Amino acid sequence: MTCIEAIACGCVPIVSDSAKSATSQFAANKNSVFHSGDYCDLADKIDWWIEHPIELSNNRRAIAEHTQNFTIGRSMGLYIAMFERGLADWKQAREIQPNGYDEFMEGLCDKDKVL
Repeated sequence: MTCIEAIACGCVPIVSDSAKSATSQFAANKNSVFHSGDYCDLADKIDWWIEHPIELSNNRRAIAEHTQNFTIGRSMGLYIAMFERGLADWKQAREIQPNGYDEFMEGLCDKDKVL
């Protein structure tokens, strides 16, 4: 969230390529992504942006426009669609095995049974 807020304010983020983070999807280009844990690579990326002010200015506009893909309205629409797909899958699974979910829940709620 912080990265999106920074981008919306016109900042070009420099983000890690860490597998534990999704922020690299907001990178303006390859000069905005440093190798996770590599402080020298991070310093190189910072230096690159300082040395290329025209690219920085151009990317500020482009990346701010990119944030429109992450507005609350658009995100909520995607969340709703995801839940609708999940519900449809659940309904289809119940048609294939009608008591499967109920039996599963009963197993979880059986106080005499230790999971």
